[in-house]
Amino acid sequence: MATAGVTLPPDTYPKSRGSGAAEEFLLDVPLKHALSEYIRRTGASLPVFVELFRDQTAEDYRPNKNLVPAVLDDLCKGYRHLDQLHEIVRE
Repeated sequence: MATAGVTLPPDTYPKSRGSGAAEEFLLDVPLKHALSEYIRRTGASLPVFVELFRDQTAEDYRPNKNLVPAVLDDLCKGYRHLDQLHEIVRE
């Protein structure tokens, strides 16, 4: 991002508003603008951008390597496909 002259915004944008059944999740608009500006400046294709965003490299192409099983266990407690989710993380 820095090589393209784009600065990531601070991670202070609210992720949701409200609570309980009325909770509404929000799009991180400042991050969306920064990522869009990066693509405009670099002309990166969608596949190249997705690989960059997922931190995929030629040596380690796994797209889900940054998913943490313990965090998934907490966030997805009771999810009937949690075992399959763990398989995806290991791939």
